[in-house]
Order: sequence, then structure tokens, then C-alpha cells
Amino acid sequence: MKEIEDALGWITQTDNERLKQGLKLLEDKIIICPQCGVELIQIIKVKDEDVQTKFQAICPDCNETSFVLTVSGKTYISPAQGFALSEVQQIKNIYKIKVQRDG
Repeated sequence: MKEIEDALGWITQTDNERLKQGLKLLEDKIIICPQCGVELIQIIKVKDEDVQTKFQAICPDCNETSFVLTVSGKTYISPAQGFALSEVQQIKNIYKIKVQRDG
């Protein structure tokens, strides 16, 4: 999926490659499960743009859905430590992200 490829692209790029594309770390946000308090997804803003993206994560431990996080600009997603992305769906204008325990 495009979102997973983008996240992996960000992770494997060097700082110099990112700068050549006009990308740099502008914001780093974490989506947390409202029930468990577990960190699920990292949202990395790399470029200011006039686009807003909404994200929501589903906890694999309690199946609770996080609050919607809205970020303006170009973003990448990455699973929090100990998790892997398992599914990303766009429902209306929100990316719903399922994660699973890594390993």
C-alpha cells in the first residue's frame, strides 16, 4: 500500500536524500490508544503543504479506536516500537490504521 511504502521510504532515506527533496522533520506526533495508553502510530510531518490528512489507529490489544489526529502537510506514518502496520484503509477522509504486535 502507498502509505506503508511511504513510511518505509522515509525510514530508509538518508538525511541528505530527504533534504534534496525538500523534506525535513517538522513535527513528530504519536497516536495513543485511549483505553490502554499504548503508543500505536508515529506520524511524521516532513513538509508544509495545503493538504490536511486525518489519521486514526485501532489498538490490537483492546480493539479500541483512537481519536482522530489531523495533520497539515506531507506526512509519513510508522508503527510505534513493538508494532507493525497490518492494514491501512481510507474511509471517507480518514486513514484508519490497524497495527499488530511485532513478532
